[in-house]
Amino acid sequence: MTDEAIADLREIRHQISQEFDHDPKKYLAYLQQQNYKYAAQIELYQQLVQSSVPPTPPR
Repeated sequence: MTDEAIADLREIRHQISQEFDHDPKKYLAYLQQQNYKYAAQIELYQQLVQSSVPPTPPR
């Protein structure tokens, strides 16, 4: 990863942190809210992933 890419990632992380007043509890609460908001889509995705993964053969 280049120094520029790392600087970009740090800037984005800072912006996200700033958006939530640098309070990780606020950010986690937001993420949990998003999980509830999109619960049906998350469940559908998980079902699709599980059904598309071939079973592991026994050893």
